[in-house]
Amino acid sequence: MTAPEIQAQIVGFILLALPLIAALWKFFSLLQGIEQRSNAAIDRLERQIADLGHRADLKDINIDRLNDRLTLGINGTKELVNHLRTRTKADDDQLRSKLAQIERYLVKETTYESRE
Repeated sequence: MTAPEIQAQIVGFILLALPLIAALWKFFSLLQGIEQRSNAAIDRLERQIADLGHRADLKDINIDRLNDRLTLGINGTKELVNHLRTRTKADDDQLRSKLAQIERYLVKETTYESRE
């Protein structure tokens, strides 16, 4: 082979390889664009997942607070009921004692007959 034939074959190879190189360039550019869009979508989803996790944590904290408030309310109501029950029993005993004392006085001083 002569030098011009070799040069012609090299030029022919280059001319055939250029469209292939351009096609490969375009193909890899498309792949890179797809990868960038996929990474952006993944980042967006990861941010949404993190946000949802944060919101779930806040909801758990609010549920715990509400449970604490409910427990305090129930315990406060129990304390109030016990206090009123004790106070009412003490008041009732005191009133019964007063009534018995008045009855004894009336029986002693008047013609009143005791209920007993």
